[in-house]
Amino acid sequence: MAQRSVEDALTVETQQNAFVVVLSYGVMFVYVALALGNARDPVRSRFGLGLWGILIVLFSMGIAFGVAVCVMRIEITMITLEVVPFLILAIGVDNMFILTNELDRLTRCQSHFHSLPQLVGEAMMHVGPSITVAAASESLAFLVGAYTKIPALESFCMVAALAV
Repeated sequence: MAQRSVEDALTVETQQNAFVVVLSYGVMFVYVALALGNARDPVRSRFGLGLWGILIVLFSMGIAFGVAVCVMRIEITMITLEVVPFLILAIGVDNMFILTNELDRLTRCQSHFHSLPQLVGEAMMHVGPSITVAAASESLAFLVGAYTKIPALESFCMVAALAV
């Protein structure tokens, strides 16, 4: 099968599945909002943290695709365009839940925090290093994968490394 016919097939498949992709993003966003929000106790709700986490994920994807296309002149394939956002969303949501869990633990265990920046700083002191090391190792793994001679995989790995 020629490269062009593969791309044509991917384009047709992408157009047919666009609704499913958009719907699944929406479901993930709603899940994060419901999991981190607390309607009965708005003071302890982490809805804002979830919203900012999702925005950070969206910004990181936008920057990664922008740098890949405009600066590095990488040709983006449909697989990269559809899969990388899901991957980065999963990593970002996981990091949000890790941070939220630590904030909740600190709030329950220690009541001496006088300000939100102090509380967030303490939480980041505990979980920040593990999140940073995980992100660095994920990026490194994708950079290693970018050295393949398969163009679609090279594009995917480079964009994923930038986005992480």
